[in-house]
Amino acid sequence: MKLSRWRHVALAASCIIALTACKPTSQQKVVQPIDGVAQSLQPNALMDAVFGNMPQKVGADVVRWRAHMDLPALSPAWLPGVAKASAPASEAAAPAQPTDVWITPRQVVRISDDQAALVFDSVAVDSQGAPAQEPNRQVWLGVAYFQRVPAGKASAPKEVGAAEQWKVVQFQPFVDALGFRGQVGDSEVFKLSPSHFLVTFEPAHCEQGVCERRLYAYKLQAGQMEPVLRMPLSGSNIGAYTDCASRLLEEQTKPNKQPAAQHACYAIEGEPHLLSREMGDADVTVQQNGWLAVAGQPRKMVHVSQRYRLVDGQYRQISGTESPLGVEY
Repeated sequence: MKLSRWRHVALAASCIIALTACKPTSQQKVVQPIDGVAQSLQPNALMDAVFGNMPQKVGADVVRWRAHMDLPALSPAWLPGVAKASAPASEAAAPAQPTDVWITPRQVVRISDDQAALVFDSVAVDSQGAPAQEPNRQVWLGVAYFQRVPAGKASAPKEVGAAEQWKVVQFQPFVDALGFRGQVGDSEVFKLSPSHFLVTFEPAHCEQGVCERRLYAYKLQAGQMEPVLRMPLSGSNIGAYTDCASRLLEEQTKPNKQPAAQHACYAIEGEPHLLSREMGDADVTVQQNGWLAVAGQPRKMVHVSQRYRLVDGQYRQISGTESPLGVEY
């Protein structure tokens, strides 16, 4: 198994390019739900329907919209390798306040023939007008819902063969908080059932030689998006100790005359999958593979899997071996 992936993650985390942007003004208004109409389900068209003619920042591979939104204050992200003193209070319990943010479209999901959703994230604007990028900077995850405009009721004349139109019917600027350095990582959409979807994000970060990639999963349906699963997906502490690479990569064929290390070493990769069911939403399975060397012991191969089922609004483990990540060795 290759262990170099986390070295690239660490390098990427330290080489994020700052974006320039216009400075905030006191004239900006808080975004309110509007009944804008998009001419297609393209992300930029949907964003224009929600946020109108807000200032935009065009990057190499993404366009951001700048706006003021009522959002709760966020706690700093819990960084890999840093002891977690206590579970933070619910972000949603914090009072909402006008916040200057950069907004990025992440996923467009067509829920049915007549309903769709746009999932987006918002990150605070720093003093230079750029997206804030401190290591423990989380983002706000939000969603807007759209209804297809029936033929004959479009807001503008349509030519024969023109694209269908979509009207904003619901706007939820805050669903959850996640991410590191103001980024949410890779994202995917899975179909749980005919009208239910699972939207996942996998933010990753390295801190003091400890790297972690986490899974955040959200159930999306018409008019509702809610968190249903979060867990450490992959992890490595190869960069935290000078002996971890050799302990994990090399088979010990000769007696080691050095004093036994008092720390564990690990490098584990995880990947989520869906397992469909005849009745109800699909289960989520997570497979984790890699190497683990507990203090004073030779390395051992890790090959475990867990199966989760949606119970009372949350994915709960129903079978499999407990994840080796998040365990104190």
